[in-house]
Amino acid sequence: MLITIWLLLGFLLASVCIAILKHAPESTARRMMAVGLVVAALIYLLFTLPGGDSSWMGIEALGVLLYGLLAWLGLTRSVRWLAAGWAAHPLWDVLLHQVISGSRYAPEWYVFLCLSFDVVIAIHLFTAPDRMPVEARTDAPGKVKTS
Repeated sequence: MLITIWLLLGFLLASVCIAILKHAPESTARRMMAVGLVVAALIYLLFTLPGGDSSWMGIEALGVLLYGLLAWLGLTRSVRWLAAGWAAHPLWDVLLHQVISGSRYAPEWYVFLCLSFDVVIAIHLFTAPDRMPVEARTDAPGKVKTS
């Protein structure tokens, strides 16, 4: 019963985030989705700190780097990279933090909340039109305005 509640809460939170970001400029929404992806990975790293398990810290730090790369690609290339990152994160949630012994430090409620949140965000990003390719935007990271 509790797992169902956590899954529903993740779904609800993701739905609220999407509803809010639909009113933001595309570049802002994309940045927020990229930051959110890195934060989702960073939270697991923070969970390892009280136990001081350096091997798990290293694994989670690799996750932060991986999802950071996908976020960067999502900002500079295509929103599909962000969608792929959000779609891959549920595997990180479940495999590392339920199947493998990462469950020692990651609270079960967070794993399931994050799982449903990630899936909803990934589906949204895969199905939402890429309103403007990064190359065409004047506000793209690293893009110099010429006017």
